[in-house]
Amino acid sequence: EPFRILEVLYGTLTLEDITLQGGDVGTEGWGGAILVENASLNMTNVQVKNSKAHNGGGLCLTNGGLNIRDSLFSGNEAGFSGGGVYSTTAKINIDNTKFIENTNDGLGAGLFAERITLSITDSLFVGNVNNGTHGGGFSIAKAQATILRSQFYRNVAGSNGGGASFRNFILSEDIAESEADPLLVMEQSEFYQQYSTQIPGFRETLVAQPSGAFQAIKLEIQIHDSCFAGNVTHF
Repeated sequence: EPFRILEVLYGTLTLEDITLQGGDVGTEGWGGAILVENASLNMTNVQVKNSKAHNGGGLCLTNGGLNIRDSLFSGNEAGFSGGGVYSTTAKINIDNTKFIENTNDGLGAGLFAERITLSITDSLFVGNVNNGTHGGGFSIAKAQATILRSQFYRNVAGSNGGGASFRNFILSEDIAESEADPLLVMEQSEFYQQYSTQIPGFRETLVAQPSGAFQAIKLEIQIHDSCFAGNVTHF
């Protein structure tokens, strides 16, 4: 039977000093160990291991904020994207965290993220294997990203970026307003229409979230004091 350990659909969840392992939501589910939608997740000293999903073997987060510190994603599997972590329309901060031997068959074995602002600091991506395309260590698209003092070793992709894949193929001035402001995307969705009528202050709470997903995406990538070594693509 499909089994997910944690699911958060609204608000903020903080996890500290815990191990989550063995989640499996099957070949069509998202977020093997953790699924977060329209919410924020803060993780400190958390291990997410040996979990499986179609997208986000370890963790799937959409429309929110994600802060990860001193944590580990290891041995997670995705049928398509984000063996360790899958995230879209979010603000993501990753600090002193390891992505070890996660696998997938699509995009980004360690991490897949799109329409995001991303900061990765003092982190390690080792032995992640993408049997598909774009990014053994990670794959990001339509992103503003800063990578500082991080290491990428022996990650593998079927093509296009054994260590990392960056796909900022749209110039900032060409981004539609609905893509630049995630809240506008959310307002058009079915879940938003449902929750905005059922939960008083739903929209106001989303806008006020301190992890703040609601920023224009500038599509700028910066990498400083980091190392990429021994990464492989098959094509």
